[in-house]
Amino acid sequence: MPATPEAATRERLRAILADILEMDVTDGDVDASFYDDLGVSSLEKVAIVTRVENEFAVTLTDGEAAAMTSLRSAVTVLADKGVR
Repeated sequence: MPATPEAATRERLRAILADILEMDVTDGDVDASFYDDLGVSSLEKVAIVTRVENEFAVTLTDGEAAAMTSLRSAVTVLADKGVR
């Protein structure tokens, strides 16, 4: 079980990424770029944002969605939205 709320959020995000990208991201670098390192397409990014909104019961602005460029930045965006 994750030790911190951020770790729990990170693991939930990893599960979303793994499902959408159909790849194992469990050991991935938290700073890996969605686009450059993981090869996320713009369509996959929309799917990620939609799943994140549903999973965490939040609404992301376009700016917040754009700021989610890595696992770490996604955790930060969600923490700023009050997700713990």
